[in-house]
Amino acid sequence: MPSADIGAASAVVTFARSIGAASGVAVFGSLLGEDVAGHIGGAFLAITPVVVLGTVLAALLGRPAQPRPAKPASMPGS
Repeated sequence: MPSADIGAASAVVTFARSIGAASGVAVFGSLLGEDVAGHIGGAFLAITPVVVLGTVLAALLGRPAQPRPAKPASMPGS
């Protein structure tokens, strides 16, 4: 391949890889989506108590106390 066409060839390869990746994500995403869709409700019910417990604990524990700033050292002779 002539060195003048290297940029065009690189662009074609990159474009083809992008189209292939997008097609693969679309196909496998639709296949996986059909399989997972039936299990979403059960997973939501299983994780809900954990989220509620975390929210309650965060509200009860609050924020940690901020450390007090250090007092400036007194200078001798002042």
